[in-house]
Amino acid sequence: MTDVLLGEVDGLVEEHQKVSRAFKELIVLSQEVDRVCKNHIDVPKDITNFLIKFWVTLEALTQKEEKYIFPSLIKDIDRRAYEKANEALRTHSKLKTELKVLVDYVLQYKVNENSCELWKELVNRTTEVVTTLEEHLNYEGEIFAQMINSYQIYDGHSVDIVSPSDLKLKIS
Repeated sequence: MTDVLLGEVDGLVEEHQKVSRAFKELIVLSQEVDRVCKNHIDVPKDITNFLIKFWVTLEALTQKEEKYIFPSLIKDIDRRAYEKANEALRTHSKLKTELKVLVDYVLQYKVNENSCELWKELVNRTTEVVTTLEEHLNYEGEIFAQMINSYQIYDGHSVDIVSPSDLKLKIS
């Protein structure tokens, strides 16, 4: 189980890096939108700050997972490790709300034919990044849930499980 788990964790870390890079690119693009599209009424004025705050939230979660949760899961096949996995599942559930806010924030502005081209690009890229993030969170949630379920079978103790179906992010 440890070799399989190690491979899964390596894959999750790679996905973390991919999502982080994508968010950084969104932030750079949003700064360009702020500069170039500042006179367009349909372009929000504080999108860069919102994206930065959201990225910081993601980075905090990612660092917590990579520094504390993943090593514990690989090293310890005990109750602590699985409680940490369960904690990560609950955190992902909370993140779902913030993700919905991000999507609504960007998509509530109707992009019309006369909109700034950079704004149109930012809306499209944000949708792509949010979709990637959604897929990652769902995949990671499934892995954590499998670990918790394996632990229940192995140890026979009840753990406060958050169902993977509760963590599926439905954007639209």
